[in-house]
Amino acid sequence: MTNEAASLPTDCPSALPSPRNLRKDSTTVDSRRETVSLIGSDKVEGTAVYGADDQKVGSVQRIMIDKVSGKVAYAVVSFGGFLGMGEDYYPMPWPSMKYDTSLGGYRTAITES
Repeated sequence: MTNEAASLPTDCPSALPSPRNLRKDSTTVDSRRETVSLIGSDKVEGTAVYGADDQKVGSVQRIMIDKVSGKVAYAVVSFGGFLGMGEDYYPMPWPSMKYDTSLGGYRTAITES
């Protein structure tokens, strides 16, 4: 095994120190779901999606990752419905969704109509 972790960015989970080397006030890999530039898929799922008019149009149900490149290809976004009934699901290209910190969700150019 080579020492690949030495060249990885510090916010990459595999570059974090082993749990036995962590202090009590440090977070472990298992509880660390978000860093400055990375986010766990479980935190993306359920995040609101807003249209061009700043109105909520749906929410992220899951993200689909390309097996070869390892990059997110698209998000499956749910639209409409009530309590999980009557929802429609559509794939949204990941590059078309930008996280907006002021909205606390993803912004896209679509509107619900």
